[in-house]
Amino acid sequence: MRPPGRARPDVLAFDGPDGAMRTLLDGLRTLGFEIDEVHDLAGMRAAFFRSGGHRTLLLGPGLSPALAARASADLLAIDPELRVLAFGEHPRGTLPAAVARLQAHHPATRGALAAVLRWF
Repeated sequence: MRPPGRARPDVLAFDGPDGAMRTLLDGLRTLGFEIDEVHDLAGMRAAFFRSGGHRTLLLGPGLSPALAARASADLLAIDPELRVLAFGEHPRGTLPAAVARLQAHHPATRGALAAVLRWF
């Protein structure tokens, strides 16, 4: 559990097995963002509850649409104000309406970093 008075971490990054968000996460860390990185649904839930929540959930492009939808729906049900940003192709209707899709960017590009920073 996070000590009283300490803010929630900035980002919970749910990356696929390909580690496609490595460049993006390194860029965010360089800018001072606190990031919890996970690679499966159980790890995502554990990190979210252990930290007392996050400001933003980043979903990597390597996640299946079904897994991305489940992850975002699970955490939005707990924290409706959570910002959720999803990389990759997701057919219409697979992600909750509150999820911002960053399909025009690959997380290994500077454009992706700029797109994510607009949400902070």
